[in-house]
Amino acid sequence: MRTFLALPLPPELARKLCAAAHAALGPRLEELRLVRPDNLHLTLHFLGVTSAEVLARLPAELELALAGRRAPQLAIRGSGGFPAGSRKHVLWAGVAGEPRELEELGRLVSACRAALAASGHPLPDSSEPFVPHVTLARSRDGLAAPRAWRELEFDFAWRAARIDLLESEAGAGRTRHPSLWTRALD
Repeated sequence: MRTFLALPLPPELARKLCAAAHAALGPRLEELRLVRPDNLHLTLHFLGVTSAEVLARLPAELELALAGRRAPQLAIRGSGGFPAGSRKHVLWAGVAGEPRELEELGRLVSACRAALAASGHPLPDSSEPFVPHVTLARSRDGLAAPRAWRELEFDFAWRAARIDLLESEAGAGRTRHPSLWTRALD
């Protein structure tokens, strides 16, 4: 089972983001797979294939690691894509916030990593920085992001009220993310 830890977006914000992405991408939509509003989230850590043993231990470890963590007030601002260069495979909306709020987001990421290590899940040796973002569209072949996308300026505030352990379940031409565990943030 493939899993990840994420902050889900509130439904109204997710609908606004999808509508803005749809409008900005216009004629390029046939080249993309848009993420459905109910799947929009900010990934804190992608676990990948996760053993049953880790899944059995992880909720308790997350409860311990997340004790006292508060819900950061964040904002969706700006747009971009991965990888660097002209051909993008992922188009995303950026996540921003006041320094104090971004520090709390960083503490959430660190708490998740600590819980994963304590549960026995191997952590990759990665020096890549955490880039908070919400994936809105994917392109299998890569595409040059349209000018309207590059100039798109989102500005939506939101409070990350909960953290979820989600399964990535692909099938019938769409991906679903059923929740395996959830915890409200203070």
